[in-house]
Amino acid sequence: MNALILQGSPREGGNTEVLANHVAKTMTQGGASVRTIRLADLELHGCRECFACQKVQDHPGCPTKDDMPAVYDAVRDTDLIILATPVFCWGMTAQLKAAIDRFYAFCKFGVAPDGGVHSLIAGKQSALLVTAGGGPYDGAELCVSAYRRIAEFMQLKDRGELVEAPAGETGPARNALLARAANFATGLVQ
Repeated sequence: MNALILQGSPREGGNTEVLANHVAKTMTQGGASVRTIRLADLELHGCRECFACQKVQDHPGCPTKDDMPAVYDAVRDTDLIILATPVFCWGMTAQLKAAIDRFYAFCKFGVAPDGGVHSLIAGKQSALLVTAGGGPYDGAELCVSAYRRIAEFMQLKDRGELVEAPAGETGPARNALLARAANFATGLVQ
């Protein structure tokens, strides 16, 4: 299995990065090949809704000049896409949201046999990792809801979510958090 983690936290060494790295390590130990893209290190612009992507049917076709083509390629070349984000102001980070908005280019409208949407990444597996400093109903549930709708619309096979809220614990609580992340990762490899 090839897995791709789109790591949306801008904070190096933060809870999301720690958990995403632990998930990657556990999956690698389970035989998966894992690549992580730290979105904060890329130049990503938002979708301009120019619809140029709809003029081609076999590739994203987005004309925006930034680092997104590398993300498109990585997504198309993987079996499992893991979206990783902390909760920022009751939602996903801007870095992850910018990439997800640009996933619009994977959707080709009016070309499916039923006249609906054809997703260039249909059938790929997906999962979500969310960390939050507050409780589970302090924005994490909004990230989960958005993810589920995105996965359904993009015709992805949802493998589940790991929500750690609050995630800032240390000592034994941190060890339990890492154990839950390892368990989540092990389930993704199976």
